Amino acid sequence: MRGRVDEVWARRSDDTVPAVPSVMGSPPSRSMHPIPAGTLLGGQYRVLDGLGRGAMGVVVLASDERLDRLVAIKIMLPQYAADPRSRKRLLAEARAMARIRHRHVIEIHAFGELQGAPFLVMEYVPGTTLDRIIGQRAEPLGVDEGINLLEQLCRGVAAMHASGIVHRDLKPSNVLVDPWSRVVVADLGVARPLDPEPPEPFQEDTSTSGTPAYMAPERLAPSGTHPRLRTRGDVYSLGVIACQVLTGQLPYSGPVGLGVGELRPLRRLNPLLLPAFEPVLAAAVNEDPTVRTPNPLAFRAQLLEAAHLAWNHHRNLRIAVADVDKAHRDLMCMALARAFPRAAVAGHGRGDEAAAAVIREQTDLLVLDGTTESELTVALDLLQRTGSPRPKVLVVGSSVRNSGFSELTDRGVNGFVDKPIEPTRLVCQARVLLSGAR
Repeated sequence: MRGRVDEVWARRSDDTVPAVPSVMGSPPSRSMHPIPAGTLLGGQYRVLDGLGRGAMGVVVLASDERLDRLVAIKIMLPQYAADPRSRKRLLAEARAMARIRHRHVIEIHAFGELQGAPFLVMEYVPGTTLDRIIGQRAEPLGVDEGINLLEQLCRGVAAMHASGIVHRDLKPSNVLVDPWSRVVVADLGVARPLDPEPPEPFQEDTSTSGTPAYMAPERLAPSGTHPRLRTRGDVYSLGVIACQVLTGQLPYSGPVGLGVGELRPLRRLNPLLLPAFEPVLAAAVNEDPTVRTPNPLAFRAQLLEAAHLAWNHHRNLRIAVADVDKAHRDLMCMALARAFPRAAVAGHGRGDEAAAAVIREQTDLLVLDGTTESELTVALDLLQRTGSPRPKVLVVGSSVRNSGFSELTDRGVNGFVDKPIEPTRLVCQARVLLSGAR
C-alpha cells in the first residue's frame, strides 16, 4: 500500500495535480476544496488532493498514515458546519453507513472534526461513476456489461434494506465503479432507517430530498409513503437506472410524479434489448408501489433471468478453469457449464496446465486462480508467448489486487472476480468477456 501512496505523492509538483481517479465523478482539482494538500486531519489523515464537491461539503483524497492506505474524506464546509441541522444530517449519514458492511456499499472508517467542521472518513474507491460511464457512450451499454453492473447494484441496495436503511437518492452519480467493474453504492446523505420509531439523530423525514428523475412518485404525494412500502422507492430508482443503462434514456417521456408521465416503448429505444427485458423494467418503474417489483433481489433475479434468455443462442465455446482447490474449481466449472450449456468446460489443477491446454487448442475464456501470485505469473508468462487468437483471461482471487490494474491488463488479464466465489458474479463477468464470441 505504501507504494500506492508514494506514487500519488511522486506525481505531485507545484504545477500539476495527481492523476487520481475520482470517487465522485469529477476530475481532481486543488481549487475544488478549501483544505490545503498536506493538512493532517485527526492526527492521522494527510490530505493529498480534491475528489469532488457537493452542496454542503467537499470530498478529498487522503493518506491514512497509521494504517497505510488511501481514504476518501467528506468534510462539511464552514458555512454549513455552524448549522445544527446540517451537522445532524452528516452524523445521520455516518450512522447509516456504520449499520452496513457489504462489498457493494461504501464503508465508513471514522467520524471526526476539523476546527469545528465535522468530517467522515470513507473507503476510497478508485475508478469512476456510473453516470460518467453512461455519458461517455454514444449508445446504451451492452446487455452483458449492463447486467454485470446492475446485479451488483441490486445486491448493494438489498444489503442496505437488510440493515434497516433505505437510500432514497439512488442515481448513477451515486454509484461508483472501480477498475475491476466492482459496483459500490455511495452518498447516503438522505438515507433513512426503516425503524417505525427511529432514535436520534434519525427522524422521520417528509421532505422530498432527492433527484426528481429517479424519485418514486409516492415520495411526492402529500400523504407520504406507507412504512411497508418505503423500500420500494429504492426499487423504482433501480428501475430508472436500469432503463438508462440498457436503453440509454430515462423510462418516462414527461415529468413523473402523482401519475403524470408516459412510459417509453423501451425496446424501440434499444432494438437489441430482448422482449424479456421490457416487462421486467416496466414492473420496476411502475408508478403504483403496491404492484411494483417488491424488492431489489427480486428485480435482480428477473434481470438475470432475462439475460440468461439472451444467451440461449450462441456458438460453441471452449472454457478452461484453473484452481488448485478442487471444490472451488468444481463450483466454477459447474456454474459456467450451466450458464453456457453448449460450451466445453475443462478444469485444471494449476494455471500453467490450463495455459498449456490453451496453447494446444483454441480457447475462448481462461479462468485463472489469482490467490498465488507466483503461479498466476507463470500462467500469464506462458500465455504471452502464444500466438493469436488469445483467450479472454478472467482472474479469480483477492490477492491479485496487490498488483497494479494497468500492469495486469498489460499482461493480458481482461477481468477480475473476488473470492469466495459467488457463481452469479462469475457468470456475469464471463458473459461480459465473451459478449463478442456469440
